[in-house]
Amino acid sequence: MTWIPLRMVVRSKIDAQVMAPCMALDPVIADAVATLTGHDARETFELAMMEGTFEQFLNYGVIDQFQSNSPIRTVSVRELIKHYANREGGVHYGTGEKIVSEFIEQIRDFADEDMRRTILACGRIIVRALEPMAAALMLKDTPWPAGL
Repeated sequence: MTWIPLRMVVRSKIDAQVMAPCMALDPVIADAVATLTGHDARETFELAMMEGTFEQFLNYGVIDQFQSNSPIRTVSVRELIKHYANREGGVHYGTGEKIVSEFIEQIRDFADEDMRRTILACGRIIVRALEPMAAALMLKDTPWPAGL
């Protein structure tokens, strides 16, 4: 799996700011945006790209919140997915950590759209990473040259 460990200030209030990658987490989208805006950022992205296992990506801290007089709080990809799966009523995956969910709810007050874009980028990265396995499963019973 490949992703870009990028952070940008997406929302801020007087006493807090949230930093998230939004769609720039996905190298394919980041490259497309750079091309469309006339910036040649490929070298920068290539230097910054991270590669890791599925588990490393899920544990990657994807959203940070800085508050005055408080330590930095970070949300991992896994925590963000669990929160939205449970909160939005889509799946109800796991129990969801109450403390993390409360923290994400506070951020959602002023950065919900950015968090949703981050979820979309995470989904695109995961789908691309699982694509070879899906192809292998679909083609395993098909003889060569059409299959494996």
